[in-house]
Parts: sequence; structure tokens; C-alpha cells
Amino acid sequence: MSAPVEAWRGLFVGQRRGLAARLAAALWCATLWAACATPLPPTGGPTDDTPPHIVETIPENGDVNISEASLRIVFSEHVNERSFQQALSIVPEPETPPELDWRGARVDIRLAGPLREDATYVFTIDTALRDLRGVALAAPILLAFSTGPALNAGVLAGRVIQSRDGAPAGGVDVLAYATRGDAPPDSLPARPAYRTQTDPDGAFRFEYMTERRWFVAAVADMNYNARPDPGEPFAPPPVPALLADTARTPFEIPWTLAQPDAAPSDSARAPEAEQETEEETPEPIPLEETGEIRGVVVSGEPYPTVVETWPDTLDMASAEPPYRTLADEDGAFLIARLPAGTYRLRAWIDRNENNRRDPGLLIPYRAPEPIYFLPEPTRVRARWETTLPDTLRIPAVPSTP
Repeated sequence: MSAPVEAWRGLFVGQRRGLAARLAAALWCATLWAACATPLPPTGGPTDDTPPHIVETIPENGDVNISEASLRIVFSEHVNERSFQQALSIVPEPETPPELDWRGARVDIRLAGPLREDATYVFTIDTALRDLRGVALAAPILLAFSTGPALNAGVLAGRVIQSRDGAPAGGVDVLAYATRGDAPPDSLPARPAYRTQTDPDGAFRFEYMTERRWFVAAVADMNYNARPDPGEPFAPPPVPALLADTARTPFEIPWTLAQPDAAPSDSARAPEAEQETEEETPEPIPLEETGEIRGVVVSGEPYPTVVETWPDTLDMASAEPPYRTLADEDGAFLIARLPAGTYRLRAWIDRNENNRRDPGLLIPYRAPEPIYFLPEPTRVRARWETTLPDTLRIPAVPSTP
């Protein structure tokens, strides 16, 4: 091959190699830019199980005389943007969904239209919020500002428990609706006036509410539509109207979350009563291998008081307490022939005397039958009478027709 041809060949190969190098460098830069532009969970290192928290807000929580229709939130880390949309609720609820503008761990929430005059705006971020690793909030976050000179000061707090065994009902939606005085609403609006959730201990707390009376219901909102639907576990309030005021003491009587098997179509809210399953008769146990529990329960109501107990190992989500008795007119009760072991105990007032606990209704409102759970399990020994050291007291609840 002649020298000129070889020179041209070398020049062509060098150009190709240079072009390939430039393309590789451009591809590397594009990949690096995409990785920087798209938040991804970091890899390697110890597992991060810390939920995101708020570093800064503009305006600050509790500010007054606000005129700008926006709220900036800076989180401690990148969060899942879709989960934020699901977790966010605003009171007063805007007619048009807010515009969300994300910049890394910062989001600007812009409301359409002017703000209402002399109004308290409450932004609730519930436990649906997750970071990029899927770590969720343990309890809701509340932020508020006012377009007037002061914030609403109403507070309303309580606790939700499972009606089966008294365990805390965490992560349950709690919805507040306006009432007419002390009467429950005839129907529920499409959306609640206020919404929050229970923490892992079952506790909930509304703040910055209008100081008036509210109908407060708890719902396991399985379809995330902020309303009670057939088949969803629910808890009517112990009383039909609760006052939101400046007192910080939670309402003493817990909401009891019922687990419905089905819901009648005409109520569109909840079944009329917990469905009673067939009880299996325990196999006979020799008398010398059994013990008994004796105690006193006080209700303050002229209705039968049912006392039930079950082995601590029994799954109460799918079974009824196998041991039951009625307290006498003085409140004394005895549960005999219990196999030796550890037992849980509950007592409830059978107001309608149908021998099953009525969890109540939301619409039309019917109060749940009052219930009490013994906080600690009781040990039963063979050939031994276990006497409860304290009187069981079912909290007094006004009876509502």
C-alpha cells in the first residue's frame, strides 16, 4: 500500500475513534444528568427507617394575616410525590385542586383563587406520605395559617380501639362533620369538614377547629375517598355531638372500631350489628384442671351487663369469646370452669337485650353499646378462684334514641 493511501486510512480511523470517544462522553454526561434529575433511593449502607419530617414552611406554622395563596414545605429528604398528593388535605377544601410545584425535597402548594377572609387554613399530611424508600409517617402532620388576626382555637381529641379486643386502632381516618346543636346529622356531606388519622396508639387530635359541636366518626378508609362506605370498619362517636374548644383533655370514652361482615344497602354506612358467629362448645375438661374468675362490674345503667373472657392466645379477629356470663343486679359475676391459662376480659352493656354487642350506626345515628376492656390479662390456675382486685367500671355514656 502506498504511503499516501496509508496516511488517509490512518486519518479516517483516528476520526472514527475520536467520534466514538465524544459519543461515549456525551452518553456518560446524559446518564449522570438523568440520575441527578430523578430522585432515587440511595443504595448500600444501613437501612433508613426514619420517616421524613418538615424542616421549614413559608409561611410558618401558626402565622396570621396571610394574603399569599400558597404554602412552601421543605422536607428533610425527597418524598414520593404521588404519595404526597394522596396524603394532603386542606380545610377549607378548595374547589379546584391545588397546583404542586416540586424542587427536590421542596414543594410549593398554590391555591387557585383568592383566600377567604378571616379564615384558618389547615393543611393535613397523613400517613400515606412516604419517602423514596417507602418509609411512612407514624402520625399526621398539621400545618395552619390564618388570613385574619387569629387562628381557630378549637381542639378535639380522642382514641380509637378495636371493638374485639380493645387493641389500639392505628392509621384509621377520623372525620368531623358539623352538627345542629346536640343532634346528629340526618345525612353526611360528601366531604368532611375536618379529617385526621390515629397514631399507632389509636389516639387522634384535631386542632385549629371552629369552636362548635361536631359529629366525629372513625373509618378504616380502604378506598381513600374520605367518607364511610359499605363494608369498611367504622366507629360511631360515643355521643352524637362533641364540642371543639380550647380544652386539651381528650374525650374519655374511646371510639370502638367494628369489623362488619357486610353492610345493608339502605344505610350505605355500616351493618346494624356485629355478626355473631357460631360458638364452638369447648371440649369437657376435668373439673380439677379448671379455675374461675370472680369480680364486680359497675355500669350505672339499668340494662344487663355481659362479661366475656377468652384465652390470651385466641385470635379475636375471627372468633367470639367462648366464655360468657351475666353480672347480677349488684354487678357481681363469676366465670367458672376455665381451663388453666391466661385470659383477656371485657364487659359491655346489652342495652337492647339481644345478647350481642351492638356497635351502633353512623346514619341514622345509633350510639354503640358501652364497653370496657380489662387492660391486663388475668392468670387462672387450676382448682383456684381468681378474684379481680378492682371493680370494673364501664364509663357512663348518655343513651341516645
